[in-house]
Amino acid sequence: MHATWTWSKMMDSGGYNDAVYRIPVRQIDQNDITHRITVSGVYLLPVGRGRYFLSNTNRIANSILGGWELGGIYTYETGHPWFLNGSTQYIHNAWVPRHSDPAIPNSVRGARGCAEQWIQGSQAFQWTLTPIQNSGCGGIYNFIVNPPYAASPNITYTGIRQPNYWNIDTNLSKNIPIHERLSAQLRLDTFNVLNHPIFEQNYDYTPTDPDFGTFLKTSGQTNLQRQVQVALKIIW
Repeated sequence: MHATWTWSKMMDSGGYNDAVYRIPVRQIDQNDITHRITVSGVYLLPVGRGRYFLSNTNRIANSILGGWELGGIYTYETGHPWFLNGSTQYIHNAWVPRHSDPAIPNSVRGARGCAEQWIQGSQAFQWTLTPIQNSGCGGIYNFIVNPPYAASPNITYTGIRQPNYWNIDTNLSKNIPIHERLSAQLRLDTFNVLNHPIFEQNYDYTPTDPDFGTFLKTSGQTNLQRQVQVALKIIW
C-alpha cells in the first residue's frame, strides 16, 4: 500500500489591480488545490501454490485459482477557489452546504445568492442600494455590485470553493504461468468505478444572473464516465 498527502498553496503576485493608485495584485490562484490525497495498493490473493489457501493444489487447479491480484487507487482533491467578477464586493459569509436549488432545474448551489447594487436616482449624485437577488435573503445581503465609477476590488476570492474532486480506479488481474519465463496476464480495469461526476461549469459569479451562486449539471462532465476494459498481456 502507498499513500501521499500534498498540502500546498498557490498565490498570484505581480502587477497592479489598480494602476492609478498602485494597488498591487496578491491573491490566491484560481487553480489552487489545498489538499491532494492518494491511496493505492495491490493485494495478491492468498490462494494457490505457496499461498495460505490451497497451497498444495495441483497445477491445473492452481492455474485457475491462483495468481489473482486486486489493486486500486483513490484520489481526492479540494475544489478550486470561486472568484467573483471584478465589479462585485463580497461583504460577509455567503457559504452554504452544496444542495440542489429547486427554483433552478439541474442546479447545484454553493453560495447564498443575496446581492444588491447601487442604482442612480433621478437627481445627480443620488445613489441607492437596490436588491437584485432577493429570494430568501431577509434583508441581509452578501454581495454589492459596484457603481460604474467605483474602484475595482483588490481581492475577488470569496473563501468559497468549487466542489471537491474524488475518483476510484480498480484492477483485477490474473497471472498465468505458461513456460519458464513466459507468462500471461489477464486484466480487468475499471476507471471511475463509482461513476462520480465532476462538472465543467464553475458557480456563476455575476450577481445580475438568475443562476448566481450555482452551476448547472447540464454544463457537462469534465472527467471520464465509468469505463471498463479487458486486456491480455504476454510477458517473456
